[in-house]
Amino acid sequence: MPETPGALMRRFKREVANPDDRVEGEQVTKFFWLPAETMALAHSAPTGTGRGPVYYAMPTWSVTNLLSWWTLAEIEAARDIHDGYNGTVNGNPVYTQGVDLDIDRVRRFLRFDGTGDNVDVGYITHLDGAATVSFAARFRIDSSANPTFEHYLIGKYPATAGNRQFLIGISPLGGVFRVIVYIHDGTGLIWGVGPADLSLNVFYTIVVSYNGGLATNAERLKIYLNGSPVSLSFSGTIPATFRATGGDNVFIGDVINGSGGNEWHGDIYDVAIWETTLSEAQALAYHDDILTDRIVAGFFKAS
Repeated sequence: MPETPGALMRRFKREVANPDDRVEGEQVTKFFWLPAETMALAHSAPTGTGRGPVYYAMPTWSVTNLLSWWTLAEIEAARDIHDGYNGTVNGNPVYTQGVDLDIDRVRRFLRFDGTGDNVDVGYITHLDGAATVSFAARFRIDSSANPTFEHYLIGKYPATAGNRQFLIGISPLGGVFRVIVYIHDGTGLIWGVGPADLSLNVFYTIVVSYNGGLATNAERLKIYLNGSPVSLSFSGTIPATFRATGGDNVFIGDVINGSGGNEWHGDIYDVAIWETTLSEAQALAYHDDILTDRIVAGFFKAS
């Protein structure tokens, strides 16, 4: 007879206390040997190749219409653990374990030094012509960020003008860094920028929610920081759909492989994209999930 969820959790806690250590080359990986019933409770079944976290419990944020999720939290975790847009790491970003002081939790994240570091997640065809889409990430800007440059969390702005689509990052408007989102309307970049001054060496959760079917800029584009809405100033009219492009890739930590000063300086983890518009409550749920102790059952090595 299958164990109850409560019994599984009690056994999980006992087994996590003394996990086996298995060595893969020079990399030591903790494996927690759990029954199939436990793994069946994971957020998503492993597909493709790579290693990623398997959660004992579902995330509390919305997985409805989730397109992609890159944890950036473990070796090979540039892999999309929800879908097929697996990332390729460029440059020398460092997987780092440290305390996210703002939530007092130990987290693993990818540290970008601003000199060619990025994650290429490929040509995301689902974004072409999208009328609803949302993005989220946890990030920190370090003191090496150039205060006269914009720096990008995620985007698609290649040399080929016809394939330019969107940018999400920070801009040094008024001498301080602020969150900014650009969407290309086919002729140029339309943007919304927040008034909030971002501090260096502090982690923030950002959620960008877009619905081109609504009437005004303020309805079409919303930004949430740490689960709270940000009042935006706009330039131009936010387009009704994301631009349909002919190719080129989306990058995390940059907008093209080597953008000349606009690379990310600092840390990023838990990047996600949804094919829907997230509400304020859903943005807060995403942030609150990051603040809690996530119970990681182990790491899968899919075949």
